Amino acid sequence: MSTRWRLVGLASLPSLRAASPVHLECRYRRDDSGPGEHFRRGGGHVLGSVIGIHIRDDVIVNGLVDVMKMKPIARLGYFNYAVVDNVFSIDFPD
Repeated sequence: MSTRWRLVGLASLPSLRAASPVHLECRYRRDDSGPGEHFRRGGGHVLGSVIGIHIRDDVIVNGLVDVMKMKPIARLGYFNYAVVDNVFSIDFPD
């Protein structure tokens, strides 16, 4: 596992082996993160191409991903995060 993966607390796993109920399989393109300290503060970017989307069967209900079964975490900014615990729909206006 590369040092950068460890710095951000992510696991680099072989395809189809991730613990997340939904994950994107990516092919590495390039790293635009700059110096090491800059990356640790969240200023860098690792770019890749999505080559596969894998969804566990237990989070699919009637052919759709049931977000409530996944309990995703959303990053709000600064050091704030939220757990998604309510889902609603809004119809497009006519």
